[in-house]
Amino acid sequence: MSTILALDTCSQSMSIALMEESNLLAESTLRVGKNHSLYIVETLAKMMTDLSIGLEQIKALGVTKGPGSYTGTRIAVTVAKTIAFACKVPLYSSSSLRLLAMNGYYFPGLVLSCFDARGERLYAALYQQNLTKEVLSEKVYPIAELIAYIAPLRESILVLGELPDKLITLFKKELGSKILFGAGADNKTHASRLAQLTAEQIMQAVVPELLDFAPIYM
Repeated sequence: MSTILALDTCSQSMSIALMEESNLLAESTLRVGKNHSLYIVETLAKMMTDLSIGLEQIKALGVTKGPGSYTGTRIAVTVAKTIAFACKVPLYSSSSLRLLAMNGYYFPGLVLSCFDARGERLYAALYQQNLTKEVLSEKVYPIAELIAYIAPLRESILVLGELPDKLITLFKKELGSKILFGAGADNKTHASRLAQLTAEQIMQAVVPELLDFAPIYM
């Protein structure tokens, strides 16, 4: 059996999952603020102990490469690189924006995945339904630029991400009923979905990351 370990610390939450073939074995998502380094090893060790899984059973790793905070993103990347090196297993990375967009995979419209970049700017990407195409590539956009692009589109837009109330209000004011917002867990990244993305990369024969790859910081 092929066991995938997925690690995500790009936001104020920390998410860890273990998946065997297509079956989710366990997932833990905790809001830890800037304290990812205090919890990640302990949480992972407990999860593996509870499942009676050793590091030698891990056959691939998935990690979010960002965009994300410097404080958080580097923690999962460092742990993943360490395990990949020690156990000689492939390491795959996924965009945190694409991972967030997975929460809207079945939405019948476009999905705007975004993180607050302050100053009425968003680190964002826009995806077609089922994430089949990146309509707007990942980068920092002034919110006015995003609104101007979205306004003439016919499709409904699902916005995912934890945004300040003032930005949500601005979106609603300018775009009205064509824009919808995720709620609760929809606005957080989940390692179980990261494990799915990693499994897809393996099936598509994507080349694993070199262990010196650099994360993307906001």
